[in-house]
Amino acid sequence: MSNDLVYDIGMNNGDDTAYYLYRGFRVLAVEADPVLVEKARVRFAREIGEGRLIIKNAGIAEQEGELPFWICEMHSEWSSFHRSIASRENSGHYSIDVPCIRFRSLIQEHGIPYYLKIDIEGNDHLCLRDLTPGTAPIHVSVEASDIGLLDQLRDLGYGRFQCISQFHYLPLERPPSLRQLEFEERTRANQSLSPLRELKGWRFNHGSSGPFGPELPGRWQNFEEMKETFSHFQALMRGGVATPFWNDRGYSFWADFHATQSAPV
Repeated sequence: MSNDLVYDIGMNNGDDTAYYLYRGFRVLAVEADPVLVEKARVRFAREIGEGRLIIKNAGIAEQEGELPFWICEMHSEWSSFHRSIASRENSGHYSIDVPCIRFRSLIQEHGIPYYLKIDIEGNDHLCLRDLTPGTAPIHVSVEASDIGLLDQLRDLGYGRFQCISQFHYLPLERPPSLRQLEFEERTRANQSLSPLRELKGWRFNHGSSGPFGPELPGRWQNFEEMKETFSHFQALMRGGVATPFWNDRGYSFWADFHATQSAPV
């Protein structure tokens, strides 16, 4: 394992990659959309030249070769190999053919990272499926699109979990975390919420996956507690209950599961 290496699987506009580079990590970034890749190669020309960043224009799929990839014209982060995801909210979309690789080939070529971020709109489970307990990084995050991803993480040997809402980087906890209580108080007082997006001199933009590992704002939970907590909030969302963890536009619930193998501090 390389303690200075991060995988950004689903680079999108490069904001997460920028943060990892800021923290001093080397980064392997993977993105299927060739337009986003070219923009990132301009944005990070210096880091690429220094050997600190490798960008691969490829999709993660079950098989190698070229496959249709759906570009969402409204939200680039919704682009996906699944048309139903790229066309959400009646978004304009079109398909292109992109080269695809198996995730295991990245591990074989570049080694085991310290942290693995996965956000690839419907194919996240393919990355976890290609890991083994022997190749699983110390820290990993994956978009919480399916509670079954927690089972995959547990089977890889992860024992401590958080679920972080990406709207304001709030941890899903019961009882509410101090960060959630602060958010609700600032909201009632009509105060700026920007401090919740700032960490160690860095301000995360909307759409960023945010911090990871020991920098996460929540309390680490075991598998059973995390699964019960997530199920509880899913039930609230389905019931139309308002919380800070989703917006009122169709009750969008955007959160990431984080898992770690590191020992409690």
